Amino acid sequence: MTVVRDESLPFDLSVVLPVHNEEAVLERNVEALVQHLASVRLLDRFEVLLVCNGCRDRSEYLAEQLALRMPGQVRSEEHTSELQSHLNLVCRLLLEKK
Repeated sequence: MTVVRDESLPFDLSVVLPVHNEEAVLERNVEALVQHLASVRLLDRFEVLLVCNGCRDRSEYLAEQLALRMPGQVRSEEHTSELQSHLNLVCRLLLEKK
C-alpha cells in the first residue's frame, strides 16, 4: 500500500463562531468542538474564535470564561466595526487566492 503525503499537511485551522444569546448551549458546544479538533491528527494548531454580537444574556461572559479556561485554543472577541473590517479583509484576500 502506497501512502501519499500532501506536503501542505499538517495545517492550522481557525474556526469563527458568531455568538448571539447562546448562553444555554455555548459552553457545551465549544467544549465539544475543542475536544473534536484536538483529536484531529492532521491539525498542528487550531483556535476557536467566539465573536459576540450584542448578546443580552450571559453569552459574552461565558465566552470570556471559556477563553480563560482554554488559552491558545479559544479566544473571545466582541463584534465591532473594526473587527468586521478585519474579517472582510480576510474574506476578500481568501477569495482573491482562488
